[in-house]
Amino acid sequence: MKRLKTIKPEARNSSERINFMLEALKKAVYEANIKLIKRGPIT
Repeated sequence: MKRLKTIKPEARNSSERINFMLEALKKAVYEANIKLIKRGPIT
C-alpha cells in the first residue's frame, strides 16, 4: 500500500515537479487539519 506517490519520471521539467510537490504538500496539510479538527481545538 503506497501512501505517498513518488515523483513521476516523466515530470522532468521543474514546473511539473514543483506542482506535484505542492499538491502533495496541500494534501498533507489537509489531512493534518482534519486530524486536528477531530481532536478538537487547542485552547
